[in-house]
Amino acid sequence: MRTVLLRALLGVATLSACRSPARAPAPTTVTETAAPVVFPLRLERCEYPVDAPLAGHRAVSAHVANSGASRIRHLHLTVVGDAARSLVVQWNTDPDDLRSVVRVRPREGGTWQRAEGYSFPLPGATHVRHHEVHLCALTPATAYEYEVGDDDGATPWRFRTAPDGPGEVTALVVGDARTHPEVWGAIAAAAVREAPDVLLFTGDAVADGGSFALWSRFFDAAETLLASTPGYWADGNHEGLAAVYYDQFALPSNGERSHHEHWYASTYGPLRLVALNDVTVPAADIAGAQRDFLDATLRAVDRARTPWIVTMHHQPMHTDAVGHLPDAITRRTWGPLFDRARVDVDLSGHVHNYESSEPLHHDGTVVAEGRGTRYFVYGGAGAPLYDFHARAPWVHQRAVTHGYALLRARADRLVWDARRVDGTVIERVEIPWTAPVAGAR
Repeated sequence: MRTVLLRALLGVATLSACRSPARAPAPTTVTETAAPVVFPLRLERCEYPVDAPLAGHRAVSAHVANSGASRIRHLHLTVVGDAARSLVVQWNTDPDDLRSVVRVRPREGGTWQRAEGYSFPLPGATHVRHHEVHLCALTPATAYEYEVGDDDGATPWRFRTAPDGPGEVTALVVGDARTHPEVWGAIAAAAVREAPDVLLFTGDAVADGGSFALWSRFFDAAETLLASTPGYWADGNHEGLAAVYYDQFALPSNGERSHHEHWYASTYGPLRLVALNDVTVPAADIAGAQRDFLDATLRAVDRARTPWIVTMHHQPMHTDAVGHLPDAITRRTWGPLFDRARVDVDLSGHVHNYESSEPLHHDGTVVAEGRGTRYFVYGGAGAPLYDFHARAPWVHQRAVTHGYALLRARADRLVWDARRVDGTVIERVEIPWTAPVAGAR
């Protein structure tokens, strides 16, 4: 009986036609009993199971509450399943608002569909309730609009699903927004004008991952960007495995509950993205379970489906900046796997400036384009800036600046476009597609 009830409550429901443009009054009576959610959860029309958040034992599904309207805050999008066909909408409200409803339709015409989710108290923030709704059975490479709640009249938000195959996509790459939310806000405003399809965040969004107040400042500074651009997130040292961080971001599973969302892989258009954790897990995990995951993931990449491999983590394997040394553990442990699979691009932050490398093997040897990895470091979204040591021979470009980067990918070419906060270009790197050489290092 509970399974039937949860499917009715949590699946994408029947189509609902648009009503009057005037906003209906908020419901004031309870017509539905809150139902506890049992994980792992299998939702109708979703091809993946939903794993429990850390506060999953307190999650409930209830879509009509007696609290009246409350302010929707910190709206943001993530991906758990197939990025061409699914998306997760998340937001925060007052603690007594149990309604977890999203309406969605294609922008080019179509009928609203209603999707229901669940909510739970956010760890470390008892004055907040977090809501999570999974949108599934979407159409690839399609622009959608969505509204949170059942009421007509709100201005809808927009997003676009990934292509089903190696179609063209633009990724926004940022990291280290902590310390100066006004810088992060300026970057987010500039990035919105670029209309990226997806956000890749390399860690340290806030200075203390357990502080809900800092997360509020982070979300409030970039509302439009985060509500319209699905994000993939890597853990930084300042997130620190905090429960309030992990429960606000639904991310792909890596198959291990003990390492849930600490590292994962996903496909977005022509990109095979591998997000890793090099700062908040023991060295034994970096060299053990995580290395095994990385090895298996890289061996399984189908270059016809995803011609480009992009890795993302927090600490750079190569840097000549003052402030942090290059990460010797990951370079020694993961680097040979990068070389064997010919990872095309490695993204990191942690160092608060901009650096790019020539094509490299993991030991720092410069090689021909298409025979090594381009390492891009950009921890410039708001943290205090670092200077550099004497220029290393593998450095391609560097700058002491805040800013962001755009990674434009299609089947035959990658274009890396590094920008300052004001949008001026630091450098543009074009990487033509080169088939990996069998047996090459």
